[in-house]
Amino acid sequence: MIYLFSSSYYDLFRQNVLNACCYPDGYVLRIRYGREYLSPDLIMDNSWKKLIKEKAVFVFAEGALANKTTDPGGAKRDYRFLPLRRCTVESVQMTAGIFIMDIRLDDFLDYGEKTDRTKEEAWDKEIKAHADRPYPKEFRDVEGSYVYRAPALKTTSGSERGEAEMAWRSVVDRVNQSELHECVTYHIRGFYRISRWPRRIFEPEHRIPPRVKGPDAVYRFQTGETVLVKVLQYGQANSLASGRAIKVDFDAKSFTSASVAKIPINSRYNEERVLLPCVRGTETVISTLSFVPTGDDTKIWAPQPSFVVSISPPGGYLLVAAALFAFAFFIANAGAFSDLAFLWNGSLNLGDQVKSGHT
Repeated sequence: MIYLFSSSYYDLFRQNVLNACCYPDGYVLRIRYGREYLSPDLIMDNSWKKLIKEKAVFVFAEGALANKTTDPGGAKRDYRFLPLRRCTVESVQMTAGIFIMDIRLDDFLDYGEKTDRTKEEAWDKEIKAHADRPYPKEFRDVEGSYVYRAPALKTTSGSERGEAEMAWRSVVDRVNQSELHECVTYHIRGFYRISRWPRRIFEPEHRIPPRVKGPDAVYRFQTGETVLVKVLQYGQANSLASGRAIKVDFDAKSFTSASVAKIPINSRYNEERVLLPCVRGTETVISTLSFVPTGDDTKIWAPQPSFVVSISPPGGYLLVAAALFAFAFFIANAGAFSDLAFLWNGSLNLGDQVKSGHT
């Protein structure tokens, strides 16, 4: 298994952790590392090129902020490792000494009940036993590696309580007790299509998975339909987020409106349903749909997910339109076609026309 780490030392790293807790299954998240943070085994013979389609786990290396604010010369604390969710490597590249990795996010790890620390302690201990594990800056002479291969964590099966949302909640409970405890947390559960008759009897709405090709995950919708986005809020800091909200930001070329322009954050838990009517048209439109935190621009305090969406006519729409156009053209010119019938039915006889005096 490949281990991928992100601390909160820089704003981008902090955003990676919050976004990893926010995106739905199937989304492709891009993360970046300096080449020096790959393990020696992956650097040797460019072994990193063989990582595509390997299973991985995304881990929050908690403790960087505490060390960042420690007085010069003060004792540094070690990381506490909080594995967040499983993922699959979709794309890798090395550009100018920067290792860029695109990972498809899978299910969250389930820590169990909020008061149960058994798995948290066990996973932290397992990761700390890895030879290539990372260390905080100035904690040791070497920083270790933030991308490496090691045996899979023990007891990492899916949610033992039968609900993916409960696993996500258990992850949020751990993040709420970390140095990111002041951050708002929420989960985009996914995009849903309103079911048509008779499917709606058994399933009123069904999820729309993204189409993943390498580093890109594109959500494809049909012109004229209304798409539903479910946003699940949960977190200790959410109830204290006075005056803050999440703005639904979209391109008018893709959606005509949104049922909720801003999602207020004013309670510890809530679910918001955002309806997005797609535009009508005959051409495919590609744009982004983003959820942008508003109310405090001085620091990273909430996830900021952004999705690539494609709006296009249904598969058979263009074929039917072309057929109708051809039929209408034929009907409109039927008279002209009959006037030219003599060109192929032999009715034109020049000899007869000469005898009758016609030239």
